[in-house]
Amino acid sequence: MDERYQPGSGAPGTHGNGSGMHESVATETAGEFGGVLQEQVDKGYHKAAEMLSGALTDLDEVAKVLDERGRHQASSLMHSATGRAERVSEYLENTKTQELVSDANEYARKHIWTVVAAGVAIGLLTSRFIRAAAGGPFMR
Repeated sequence: MDERYQPGSGAPGTHGNGSGMHESVATETAGEFGGVLQEQVDKGYHKAAEMLSGALTDLDEVAKVLDERGRHQASSLMHSATGRAERVSEYLENTKTQELVSDANEYARKHIWTVVAAGVAIGLLTSRFIRAAAGGPFMR
């Protein structure tokens, strides 16, 4: 067999057009990119969890001050919100990206109208924000 490279025949020692080699390289590159992307997303979630933890410390201090001033109902609400936010922070910190996406998909399937309502609300708020940034109710 002749092992020399011939145009259109792929790499030396292969037969055909070399598309298998290209597919292999593309698959490997996509896998590496996906791994890097997932790593970056995980870092972002961990950073968000850390920021949330810092904010929770501040909220807890505010709740203590409210309690000291006799505002027990407001303090109780603040402690309740802090507890929920702590659970969210722990969830973000301890959950991988794939699990987060899977959980979000599952929630969206079970609560479709909640997701639709949230999308509409976000759209309305965004349009109002854009309108306000443009300088008022009428575009000039």
